[in-house]
Amino acid sequence: MIDLFAAPTRHLCHPEQRDAILEIKNEFKIQNPCIDGLPKTVSWVYNSDCCSWDSIRCDANFRDVIMLNLSDSCLHGQLNSKISIFRLQNLRFLTTLDLSNNDFIGKIPSSLGNFYMLTTLDLSRNHFSGEIPSSLGNLSKLATLELSSNHFGGEIPASLGNLSKLTTLHLSHNNFTGRIPSSLGNLLNLTNLSLCANNFIGEIPSSFGIFFSHLTSLSLCENNFGGEIPTSLGSLSHLTVLDLSQKNFVGEIPFSFGSLKTLTSLSVENNKLSGNFPLMLLNLRKLTELSLYGNKYVGKLPLNISLLSNLEFFYVSGNAFTGTTPSSLFSIPSLAYVDLSNNQLNGTLELGNISLSPKIEDLRLGNNNFMGSIPRSISKLSNLERLDLSHLNTQGCSVDLSIFSHLKSLKRLYLSHLNTTTTLDLNANLPFLKSLDTLDISGNLVSSENTSLGAVSDTEFPEFIPTQRNMKKLDISNNLIKGQVPGWLRKLPVLQYVNVSSNTLVGFGSPTNHGVTLSYLFTANNNLTGKILSFICALRSLAILDLSNNKLNGSFPLCVGNFNSVLQTLNLQVLVLRSNAFHGPITKTGFPKLRILDMSSNHFKGILPSDFFVNWTAMFSLATEAGDQSNEKYMGSGYYVASMVLINKGVAMELVRILKIFTAIDVSGNRFEGEIPKTIGLLKELHVLNFTNNSFTGQIPLSMGNLAELESLDVSQNKISGEIPQELGNLSYLAYMNFSHNQLVGLVPGGTQFRTKPCSSSGENLGLHGPLLDEVCVDIHTATWKQSETPELEEEEEEEEEEQEEMLSWIAAAIGFIPGVFFGETYLFPTNQSGSLTFSA
Repeated sequence: MIDLFAAPTRHLCHPEQRDAILEIKNEFKIQNPCIDGLPKTVSWVYNSDCCSWDSIRCDANFRDVIMLNLSDSCLHGQLNSKISIFRLQNLRFLTTLDLSNNDFIGKIPSSLGNFYMLTTLDLSRNHFSGEIPSSLGNLSKLATLELSSNHFGGEIPASLGNLSKLTTLHLSHNNFTGRIPSSLGNLLNLTNLSLCANNFIGEIPSSFGIFFSHLTSLSLCENNFGGEIPTSLGSLSHLTVLDLSQKNFVGEIPFSFGSLKTLTSLSVENNKLSGNFPLMLLNLRKLTELSLYGNKYVGKLPLNISLLSNLEFFYVSGNAFTGTTPSSLFSIPSLAYVDLSNNQLNGTLELGNISLSPKIEDLRLGNNNFMGSIPRSISKLSNLERLDLSHLNTQGCSVDLSIFSHLKSLKRLYLSHLNTTTTLDLNANLPFLKSLDTLDISGNLVSSENTSLGAVSDTEFPEFIPTQRNMKKLDISNNLIKGQVPGWLRKLPVLQYVNVSSNTLVGFGSPTNHGVTLSYLFTANNNLTGKILSFICALRSLAILDLSNNKLNGSFPLCVGNFNSVLQTLNLQVLVLRSNAFHGPITKTGFPKLRILDMSSNHFKGILPSDFFVNWTAMFSLATEAGDQSNEKYMGSGYYVASMVLINKGVAMELVRILKIFTAIDVSGNRFEGEIPKTIGLLKELHVLNFTNNSFTGQIPLSMGNLAELESLDVSQNKISGEIPQELGNLSYLAYMNFSHNQLVGLVPGGTQFRTKPCSSSGENLGLHGPLLDEVCVDIHTATWKQSETPELEEEEEEEEEEQEEMLSWIAAAIGFIPGVFFGETYLFPTNQSGSLTFSA
């Protein structure tokens, strides 16, 4: 048996192997600061035995380095450089190479296929890209291959089917495409397979249930698989974990799944599965986690659900289950997490006579058809951390919030949209919840009068909030709260999210000297007046700010004299100023992370500076920001999920979740003049651009041809002259455009996108001409002329009709067309939207 050790008493390391390791150390940079790891190469010095170094192990008999473990070492560089490849070849006896959780980039070298002794290769959690080299199929002794959480693409090479001793294959969280190669069926010893979060297509091969008889864990989530779930998966008798979530599976769970007696975790969430609750699952008595979330299940939940006596997690949210909640569910002694929300369950929450599991930490019952009072038995759940009773119909019943005063562990409380006529006395019953980090009472028409919140002052807000030192999220939107946004919000040391939209607030309270961590602030649809200097300007961590539909004023930048104002903050990603009374010219801007700007329907004026877009680097490219290795696709963090209303492609559209890659600029409905800055061409990742209803002059910048991702462009209702740049015809994603009501002349671009647009998109530009107008708009022009004639005139000049038609054709060809606004596509101007930007948990 090989003797492995880390601290030998004599020098064992071969000099050429020691030198190779030192050169590898010198080539890769250590990130500074090293936050999430430990620089393991510090102990690597020349005049010492490399077999005693951290992360190095040697074979005692032959003195060869057999393990190189540099995981979590804060290293940055390319593994495929000539030096690293040459030096690694001196370590040809390696059995373990672990470079996981670093910042390596580039492709992995095909020469890794020459390390014939490798049993473990772990390159996970880096930034490697390119395809997997087929040479890895030469590693005949490999038992573990970990490539997850990188940027690998292409198809899985068929050569991986040669790795007959492989027991663990993890390729999740990459960009792999194509179908699962049939050659993987040769991996008869495989026990752990994860292909989650890629772009695989097709159906899951039925052979999975035949060849992978030793599998204990199978994760295929978040791909583009389709069809029905293969019945053969029910033959995997050793399976303990099966994750088929977030795909396009249809039909029902195969009846054969009732044979998976060793299964402890089953997730089929976010598919299109239908039918009643799959009763065969009640045979799986070892199940601790069951998730049917986000499908199309109907009918009632089984009354004997308690047969799953080991259940800890039960998620059935987002279906269409009906009937009452089975009382036996809550009596399962191990139950800790229950999510029944977003169904059509009804009846009363009669939990008083049930012996509730004392382990319940998370109870979500919101968005159903429950009615009646809040069950008092909830007060006995001493371990409860999250409670969602949103949309509970308490009409005619008392709402006793004192129930919550006993829940000392409660962190997140959701009481939004309660249908009640009774008083919500927050101050009397919630101050005892010292662990509370989330409070959502939105949509209750709560006012200062019916909650005893006091007069028009800071006490308009619930008075106990300043004592909640752990508060992170506060949502009191869509109520009748009046007064001011209190300055004492800044006293809360970890507060990240505040939504006070759609109330009757009139201003901002006086600021304090305390710091703040606020990242998301929503004050839309109130009666806020004045300037925002007193409160907003100190929010240095702000990422998303919505001030829309108020009566705020002031010039730009909003925090006069303060260069580090909210508009200069390094973190601001979304800024919505729509429909206020902001005014004056635009001066300095510095938006390195800004992705969405909506300053429409204000009184801004003047000329946009020529360098206006120079610092908007987040829209230059989609390169991952330094230090951001998260897999989050949407703006927000954790349970803060952003949504907003935006004028896109000429209509108001709600973005339920805002992709991080989505970008938009809307300055419409102001008094801007002068030329559109040429620096707009720097924003190569811009998706929506709206300049309508201003007084811009000059020509459309040629640089707009660089906006390769542009989907919607509106420059209508201005005084723009010159030609439409022909380069715009090459913008393949441009689905909506409007150039109408300007002074444009010349040839309309002939790209495919332009040929499919209605005449109204270029209306009131009498100098335009080209195939679009000649082929599409002549008939509209003729129809408009004919409909304008009186019957008497038609009778008098009937004999001249043919001559008139010829003249019309000539005029249309010469000047373009007479506007067809009433016959083409109706143009939708930006309108004030209620609730323009909101968050939901």
